[in-house]
Amino acid sequence: MFFGGLVVMKNIFVISSTVLLSGCVSVNTVEQLKLSGKKSDDYCSSISPEKLEKNYSNYLGQCFKTSSVDMGAATVGEIMTVSRLATNNGVDLRVAKTIVKGDSYQLVVSIDEGNEQCRSVVRAYAYNWTQANHFENIKVISDSGTADKCANDLF
Repeated sequence: MFFGGLVVMKNIFVISSTVLLSGCVSVNTVEQLKLSGKKSDDYCSSISPEKLEKNYSNYLGQCFKTSSVDMGAATVGEIMTVSRLATNNGVDLRVAKTIVKGDSYQLVVSIDEGNEQCRSVVRAYAYNWTQANHFENIKVISDSGTADKCANDLF
């Protein structure tokens, strides 16, 4: 009986440690994300880059918020930020999770000037499949300007 409880405790410790430490391992840069992350298709939009930037900023700000839970002696949560970086041909909107060792970029939406056929060209890069779920809404915003809800919302 004692030995079985010890094995269960050991498994709980290993699983808990793995989950805790996995947040510390995922430091990355925008360049790393663009090279090795998941990439959306290029979306051609008739909406101006300035209007799309505003619409995507609203969407990302709504979907990626800092959250925390007060647990008495400690507060547990995650710090999420959305930032803007001007590029040679447009702008990158970057979603980062702040962790102990620095920022871990989760999602980047690149909005570039288009041509006669596409007023704007949009592409997105995601750290993992959870963030890649936003690709569908990113396409919807490039088509119509708005998305009804965040990609990972349950309701």
